[in-house]
Amino acid sequence: MKRIYFLIILLSIVCGVSAQETLLLPFDAGTVTNEQKTSDPDYVAYPVALKNEMPDMWCREYDCVEAVDLGLSVKWATCNIGAETPEEYGAYFAWGEIVPNKHFSATAYRFFGGSVGASMTKYNATDGLVTLEASDDAAAKHWGGTWRIPTAAELTELKDLCVWAFVTTINGVKGYEVTGPNGNMIFLPLAGTMQGNVLSSAGFTGYYWSNSLDVTNMSTATAIVLSDNHGADLINQLRATGISIRPVCQ
Repeated sequence: MKRIYFLIILLSIVCGVSAQETLLLPFDAGTVTNEQKTSDPDYVAYPVALKNEMPDMWCREYDCVEAVDLGLSVKWATCNIGAETPEEYGAYFAWGEIVPNKHFSATAYRFFGGSVGASMTKYNATDGLVTLEASDDAAAKHWGGTWRIPTAAELTELKDLCVWAFVTTINGVKGYEVTGPNGNMIFLPLAGTMQGNVLSSAGFTGYYWSNSLDVTNMSTATAIVLSDNHGADLINQLRATGISIRPVCQ
């Protein structure tokens, strides 16, 4: 039985996915007639890029890709990229990579400079780029609309303006309930990191990328780190590390 690939219709309403960016697809959509598109409730919209580039990523419409207004400058997704529910870890990405890898290392990194210690091939002192372009933003690439990876400033806002409560009650998964100034809440699991092909520190720490380069050390980029006993803080993480992405949208 073929897996159903879902992206919530709310995505097209709340976060601006246009008709040109979406397809209406059934359980196994080799062809879709116009009549089926308009009449069959089992057909749901999802970005074309999801089918073309990441066919194993999917999301059930009642579980995730809802945009939650926390009373901040942007809305936050209810789950990580590649997750089916808020507490699932989801996929892991190196910074600026749009496909989740199974192996993470400096030499396997998309922007590896060709030798250890060499400058990165993009986002370096020469090109002057300090934030991810849309083509290198996994959230923008695969969820479409106005979804994107948050900026370092938006992660700081989440850290400073929200109440963070450590819980272990969501299906036994450790993480933080993050409550915004308006009382709405999201859950961030402690999903650990991928080093090489090994998942490390899951259940003890969680990392979430920003789209912001560390200009003082261009082999690193800014992320927020969560721990099971120290709350949240911003750090600079090696770009080739595999960590989670929690998208935002306007």
